[in-house]
Amino acid sequence: MTDKTALPLKTARVNEGFTQFDLAQVAGLTQTTLSFIENGLVQPQETTRERLESILGSIDWVQTYNKGRVNYKHQPRKEQVPEVQG
Repeated sequence: MTDKTALPLKTARVNEGFTQFDLAQVAGLTQTTLSFIENGLVQPQETTRERLESILGSIDWVQTYNKGRVNYKHQPRKEQVPEVQG
């Protein structure tokens, strides 16, 4: 990617000249999955994020998710996570 600034996923994809279908194929995803990621409806695994960044360059995941429904920064509070007794 020529610009070093992190961009939301869809902007980075369009700037690099990929259709959703083509990028999904190169990244080993379905078009539906890529669409859900672009629209912030699902959070990709770290390996998927790394694969997309290796193709497109730096991606602003927080901005990608702020446009969708997934709160990327959300981490459950320790008291919300039940401890396993063993």
